[in-house]
Amino acid sequence: MRARNKIVIAVVCAALSLGAVVFALNRALFPARIESLIIGALQEYTQKKVSIGSLRFHIFKGLVLRDLAIDDEKETIVRLKEASCVFFILPLFRKQVILPNLKCKGLELYVERKADRTLNLQDLVTRLREAPFPHADSPLRLFVYKVTLIRAKVHWRDASCAPVFAKDIQDLDFVARFSMPGSVKFNFSARFPTVPQGFALIHGQGEYQLDDRLLAGQAT
Repeated sequence: MRARNKIVIAVVCAALSLGAVVFALNRALFPARIESLIIGALQEYTQKKVSIGSLRFHIFKGLVLRDLAIDDEKETIVRLKEASCVFFILPLFRKQVILPNLKCKGLELYVERKADRTLNLQDLVTRLREAPFPHADSPLRLFVYKVTLIRAKVHWRDASCAPVFAKDIQDLDFVARFSMPGSVKFNFSARFPTVPQGFALIHGQGEYQLDDRLLAGQAT
């Protein structure tokens, strides 16, 4: 009985200590310092207005970001309900952050082809292609090995035709994994609204070669 009581006391003490650390992180570090760093870095990179609802540390989910919004001059182009990731602490001493899995729930993209046939997200796509985030000369290096999108939506609007055409892609689940020596393997599923009042399901998988910029895949 005494040994069991000691184990129970040790577990309770460990849980209380961990809870105190998480409470201190959420009260002192994340709301002010880390949140401002993330907003500043995203705004500098995207050249857009960025806002975050909350940023907290969760015992099981790791770092949890909620209600992210990226706004253009007139409208919101990206919304994210929740993003969470567990990261390795030790690589921080080498100015490296490793994210085994970046999980995003409720991502919404507002894509529009304007009357002049340019996309509202064209500058972001170009920036991602030419200058990966973070910048190559940044003192902090970021490694993401897996990205998971859960129930994402893409709102498509084409203002280059008359009448204006609009279509939504719903329930988009997407998983991308980095594979050595230099490729990204992915699979996805989504549903499209059809006429009359129905939905078409689509599934696919593929691989993107980073060095050659070659995309191969299939969808059904």
